[in-house]
Amino acid sequence: MQEALKKPDVKEEDIKPFFEKILQPTLLDDKEMLLPVDMRGVEKEYEGIDELIQELKPVEAAKALLKARTYFTENTEGKWPDADKPAPLSGAEWKKILQEETEEDVMEDDDDEDLLEADEEELCDEDPEGEEEEEPPAKKAKTE
Repeated sequence: MQEALKKPDVKEEDIKPFFEKILQPTLLDDKEMLLPVDMRGVEKEYEGIDELIQELKPVEAAKALLKARTYFTENTEGKWPDADKPAPLSGAEWKKILQEETEEDVMEDDDDEDLLEADEEELCDEDPEGEEEEEPPAKKAKTE
């Protein structure tokens, strides 16, 4: 992306393939590297890469990511212990992380469905109006 941006007449078509790979990780080659960025290096906060691209358009969005990368490299020394510092990831590593997250999401969804089913069963067992049935009052014995 950085090399593409060095061209004086860089066009959207030159940048789009990079964003396609970011947005669709299955397009990443296993050996391609993803570098950490710090989005505080960009003037505005974005919900995600989609919003960044939509608002800034690909060329400016790419420039913003390069600013975020520069900010990361200039501001991370001593901030994290080496074990916690975000590191570059290969395409294969990134795909593995996404796969694990997807599997966790599926497992959580299954747990949520089990809870919903249990709640539905409890609701079915209760009186539909939420009132408990009262026993009729006991009859009084007649006295003469």
